[in-house]
Formats: sequence, structure tokens, C-alpha cells
Amino acid sequence: MSGRTLGSILLVLTIISSGRSRADVLHFAEGGEADVPVVIEGSVVVLDAPGESLRFPRTDFTRIEVGFDPRRDWPARRDKAMKGGASERLAAALWALDFGLVPEAVAMIGRAGAVDPEHQPTARMCDVVNRLKAVLPDPELAPILRSAPPGHRLARGPHILLIHEHSDSEAAERVAILEQVITAYYLHFSSLGIELAVPQHRFPSIWFAKKADYVSFLRGEGAEAFLTTRGYHHPTRGLVVAYDCRDDPPRKKARIDVDARRSELDRFAAQVGKLRPGSRVRVSLEGKPPQEIRAEEARDLHEKLRRQVSRQELVLALGRREIDLGVAAHETVHQLVAASHLAPRHDAFPNWLHEGLAMQFETIRAGRWAGLSSPSPLRLRDYRRLKTAPSVISTTRDVGLGRGYQEEGYARAWALVYYLRSQRPSAFVAILDGLRLPSDGKEPPGGRSSRILLDSLRVAPSDEDSRWRRFMLSVVPSPGETKVSGED
Repeated sequence: MSGRTLGSILLVLTIISSGRSRADVLHFAEGGEADVPVVIEGSVVVLDAPGESLRFPRTDFTRIEVGFDPRRDWPARRDKAMKGGASERLAAALWALDFGLVPEAVAMIGRAGAVDPEHQPTARMCDVVNRLKAVLPDPELAPILRSAPPGHRLARGPHILLIHEHSDSEAAERVAILEQVITAYYLHFSSLGIELAVPQHRFPSIWFAKKADYVSFLRGEGAEAFLTTRGYHHPTRGLVVAYDCRDDPPRKKARIDVDARRSELDRFAAQVGKLRPGSRVRVSLEGKPPQEIRAEEARDLHEKLRRQVSRQELVLALGRREIDLGVAAHETVHQLVAASHLAPRHDAFPNWLHEGLAMQFETIRAGRWAGLSSPSPLRLRDYRRLKTAPSVISTTRDVGLGRGYQEEGYARAWALVYYLRSQRPSAFVAILDGLRLPSDGKEPPGGRSSRILLDSLRVAPSDEDSRWRRFMLSVVPSPGETKVSGED
């Protein structure tokens, strides 16, 4: 390994191990919580939700945990880096990249290159940025569209082709997230000294509105083992398919209930608007006993119930984004690993590494892509439910991983790759390099990955297990200590 690559790895290590990843968390008095940035203006709490700003009185919350928001930190970090040279600016760019600030990272990489064009780590990343500027052509559409739903539409980014059944705004949001993931993927591996091939055409993805259509696609491709999944990367067709989680029965019911409540409140508002000051009205609303109240109280009640509906809609929207956009990012990384030749062949990497890598890029917080440093809330919840702490040997031999989704196996794979990236980056790069070399075919991928990893770590497996577990205790409570209810 060259000194230049080692320097890049140590820089990434410094960024990831900064220990700041928990965002603002709001606990509503009426139940539920939201992970979304806030600004507290006296007695009013302003929520920076995706695409809108919501205002609630402070009394609507039992607790507000003001955490870390990289967008609040970035201006000061950017200004400080601009007073330094290429190394300082590149460090700031990688920090921004790791926390999901992709446009800011790209801009700072350009500024680092401008101050010192000969700085090799920066020059390498500037080259990646320039290569990613090309707008790619579509892949051959005919075989892809045969799998598309009737009435589908197309949305495009420079590197993404999305076939969908959704609104233009939702499709644009999904494409924008995936374009960030693609840029971050290439820049991240460039920072580790790994050169990757740039794709030759847009990455195709089908986003079904109905789960039944997704299931039908899997059955038609002979992929019945993946019927329990939400998204699927077809390794030979290079195609990603997924379905909208709003088609899950619990979420459909929740949406129907919220819409019905909103309609009821619209009728209530019309009634309240006709009241004269000081008059009284009999109010009968779903879930509440009939009551007679003054006009002023009716207006206050209407406003309170409106905020409750806004809270419910916010929680539903954030949950939907966490799942749907996280799945889209995860499956796109599978496309990237193949198209960029990070894995020269699909079977060059064991399952734990394929899935572990994809899970590093899937974190959605506050409805936005959150970068590589912040652990996925979904994986944290799954890790908490592990009955026993995982071991390096069992995880790298793909125990609990195979065809289809298995919660425990995925949680272990996520945790191991997250640990290696943040605490053992040299070993992380070594195992990637080792697995990318031709295999003699005498070892199964799992056994080969165990050997290469342990050779790179240079410690006994039991010692590495202890290190891994200590690190995970700083990220999430010990397995079995905290029980968190699962998703619907």
C-alpha cells in the first residue's frame, strides 16, 4: 500500500470516528417522534422537514433532543478550510461527503484542486468529479420496458434512469438522492486510493407503485427467494426493482385514517368559520365525545387537531422516505459495485461484503440522504435485536446470509463493514484488494474472505471480536439490553 493511500485512509478514519451522528430528535406529546432538524424560536419550534417548514408550539413536545446537524456546522468548517491549503480543503470535502453534503463536498474538492493542482489525493478526486460530469446515454430500453408497469413514466438524471408510476416531484426526489449516492460512492473509493470504472450508460431502476407488481416481477425472473424483500438488484440484467412501501397494508390504513381526519377537520373549519364571537357550538368529532364549546375554544381545538394531523403526516412521510429512499440507495450500490468493477465478478465478494457495503450508503435521516458516517436507524434497530454479539468468523463465512432477506444476517454484515471502515480502514482496503485478485477457485468466497480479513487484521479472531464489540457499544446498546419494537 502506498503512503499516499494510507494518508487518505487515515483522513477518512478521523472523519468517521468523530462520534457525532445523532441528529435532532423530537418527541411529540401526542405520541411518536421525528428525526428532523429544528430551530427553536421562543415558544415556537420550527421543523425543517423535506420540502416544507412546519411550526409547532413548544407545548406539543415532551422532549426535544438537539443533536448534530452537519448543515449547521458546514459554513464554519468551510470558511476555516478556505484559509488553508489543499490538504485542509480536501479534509473538509471528505467531512462533507461523509455527512451527506455532496454538492458542498464537490465544490470544496474543486477549491482544493485550484489552490494546489499538484496535490495528488486532490487531483485524483478532481479527476473523478470531472469524469462524473458526463451525462450518460440510456441503456437499451426495450428489454427493460417489457418489465415496466402499464402507464409508466420516465425520469432521468445524469446517471439514473427511473421507470415509475409516481408524481413528477416524487420521481425527481428519488433521482436526486440516487445521483448523490453515485457521486459519494465514487469519491469515497477514490479517497481510499481505489480507481473505479465510470459507467457507460444510465443505471436503470423500476419503482412499482404496487407490491403485487414487484412480486410478479420476481416470480417472472425465477427470484422467488427474494419475495420477502423490498428491493432487488438483478445481477445479470443490471436492473434494480423496488415497490412503494405505502402499499404495505398498515401504511395504507394509516394514510386512509389521516386523509379521513383531514377531511373531517375541513368540515369542522367550515363550521367554525361561520361562528360569531361569543357563540357556542356543539362539536362531534371522531374519537372524541360530543361537547358544547364557545367559538373561541372551537377555533383553538381546530388548530390543535390540525397540528396533530400535520404531526401524523410528518411521521408517515419520514418513515416512508427512510424505507423507500434507503432501499433505492442500497440497491443502486449493488449496481455500482458491478458496473464500476469494484467486484470484478459478482461471486468475487461474499454476501456479507456485498450487503455490508450497500448498507453503508442507505442512511436516510430527516427525509434526506445522510452520507456514510451516520448509522442507518433501521440497522441500529436490527442490531439491538440480536440475541448474541456477532463474531468476525461467523459473519465473514456468511452465516445467516443467503437468498432473501434475513434480519440478523444483514445486521451483522452492516455492523462489520461499519466497524472496518471506521476503525480498521487499512484492513478494509486490504480485504477489498485481496478479493479483487483472481481466485484459485479452491476456497469458497466466505472462507476466502475470512482468511484475507484475518491476515489483514493481524490479531487473533477473539481479540478482534472484543474490539468490534467494544466499538459497537459506543454506537448502540449491547445486544439484548434494549428492545425496540419492529416496524409494521
